[in-house]
Amino acid sequence: MTSRFFLTVFSLGLLGCSAAPSLATINTESCTGDNVLIQSDSFDTNAPVECVAQKGITTQGEVNVNSGADVTLIAEEGVKLNSGFRVAANGNFKAKAGANRVPVNEFFVDLPDTGKVQVTLHPGSTVVPGEVTKVAFGIPFPRATVSNINQVIVADSNGQEIASHIVELARWRSLSADPSVDSLRSALIYIDVVFPSTSPMTMIIKYGQPRKRELGSQPDSKTTWVPISNGPFPDEYPPGSDAIMEPAVYATFPSDWLSATLIRGRTVPANSITQYRWFDNAYLNFSKTAVNDVSEYVYDENKVAYIDEYEPWLFDRSMTLFGIYIRTGNVKWLRHAHRSTQYYANHITPTGYFDKKSGDDFKYSYGQSMLVDLMLTGDTSLIQKIENVAAAGEDWNETYDISTRFWTERHQTYALLAALSAWEATGLSKYADRVNQVVEASFNHALNPVNGWVANGAMPHAKEAHEGWGGDEPVASPWMSALMADAVMRYYIHSEDPDALVFLSNLGDFILERTTTHEGRRDDQTLLMPYYLIALDSSTQREQWEDTEHACDVAGLAAKTAWARKKLGRDNTALVNISKRLVSSCQWNLDYKHREGADINYGKTVWRLGPSRQYSWWFGSTHDMLWMLENH
Repeated sequence: MTSRFFLTVFSLGLLGCSAAPSLATINTESCTGDNVLIQSDSFDTNAPVECVAQKGITTQGEVNVNSGADVTLIAEEGVKLNSGFRVAANGNFKAKAGANRVPVNEFFVDLPDTGKVQVTLHPGSTVVPGEVTKVAFGIPFPRATVSNINQVIVADSNGQEIASHIVELARWRSLSADPSVDSLRSALIYIDVVFPSTSPMTMIIKYGQPRKRELGSQPDSKTTWVPISNGPFPDEYPPGSDAIMEPAVYATFPSDWLSATLIRGRTVPANSITQYRWFDNAYLNFSKTAVNDVSEYVYDENKVAYIDEYEPWLFDRSMTLFGIYIRTGNVKWLRHAHRSTQYYANHITPTGYFDKKSGDDFKYSYGQSMLVDLMLTGDTSLIQKIENVAAAGEDWNETYDISTRFWTERHQTYALLAALSAWEATGLSKYADRVNQVVEASFNHALNPVNGWVANGAMPHAKEAHEGWGGDEPVASPWMSALMADAVMRYYIHSEDPDALVFLSNLGDFILERTTTHEGRRDDQTLLMPYYLIALDSSTQREQWEDTEHACDVAGLAAKTAWARKKLGRDNTALVNISKRLVSSCQWNLDYKHREGADINYGKTVWRLGPSRQYSWWFGSTHDMLWMLENH
């Protein structure tokens, strides 16, 4: 051991205790207590360091840990590390929750070998209380948590195992051939349940323990589905050929668990961060507008025409609806997201295009939302649709050169996601090869631009290729780069490729150094705003226009780049500041679209989407923004 443990550690006892905290009894290797507060200072040691709390661990101020061995913080109710916490360990650093909790700050969570999570079953109108109802639902798992379906059991609210049948839906795999990742990602669970009433029922899913009670083979999960006409919002989608079916019993999970599964990236539970409740409130209310859950005073012509028009589906409307479910755990949003995905899947052609948009327009082809619906409901028929989208993505030329007639960051994004979703669903090497092909071309594009253009972190391309006019002037789109960054984060989840972090970090240079942002005034406020499109040649006009409408998604981009830069051990101070300023601009823009009284006075929505696709460009790639802001 090289020196003593100099951290100040307090044991706070019960939360809310008014008594002054007493200094915990500690030694040089460990600290224990009920609620443990680790305050400012630092320590150096060559021995393992372990801090265990019966409730929670929180760090405060500048805390620096320098260890030649493993550093482990364990708390039953979670570990909260502030932005001043720094670790330099030659061994492993782990911030672990107890068996029933999810760590707050880890990107890839590390849960105990055995644990449990609560599931809530929501019976629909076709369920008869007192009679046996067959229930089938999907459960996603965090990476490297459960090895196989034999280690999953279902228990009643008293913890007693009940008979179940479990089928694997998806596995965690590694694009970098890391065998430690291989584990169960999603499972389809069948149980027979007697609901005493029409109220929701909670049950427990335990993992890491052998299942002893087997229900036996079961039919396709969709045999437990019923028409949506039996449920809330029965007219949400039309009958006939588009008749949408849904589970007679939906199953929901806590939002912190869903975050840990990375099914939509790392997220925070809605309204859990006081200073950003305005964002969550906006997300919730604009989601209501997106599904026409609006005031009776709103005229039909002012509602979102997602049945008659293709435009509301741009940027993967269904995935954005899944995002609000994942952050709230609310069955209402799971229902809307599932229905939306089923309708969308009905309109994916055998060649992978959305048939409501003429001309085989690839920017409307998405596999992600269908993958999530598969993992949450067990609808394996979606796999073929996901592969159809991947086939459409094969038609996109991922390698840009100056002769390319059409190219945007948006299409490159969807080419990557199309292949990635198909690989996640099937594990087939041909999709992994396509993922790596698109990634390699994208990273090389940013590092070694064509035509002698200077590398600045973005993916420069000719204005003619982007806009259809403008010649060979190099341009890049901040908001389309936000889409690409989101896809690269999903690639990172499955590869941990350091080149992905470098790509994201370098995009931060694009934000900081090439006038991606612009100070403008709105309502006597000075706001930092992105440009819609950047001209990268300093001898020509730099921008098309300043664009508060894309402040939210570019703020999300800035937060990702700041987080990636921190992961690489680089100074991210400027990017942290830029992201916070862009978040303020995002708040101004969302507030501007909130018009109290617009329904009664003008027959318009109070939370206005115009155009409808704004919903998914505001909230699609920003699902992880608050988590990134808290952890960069």
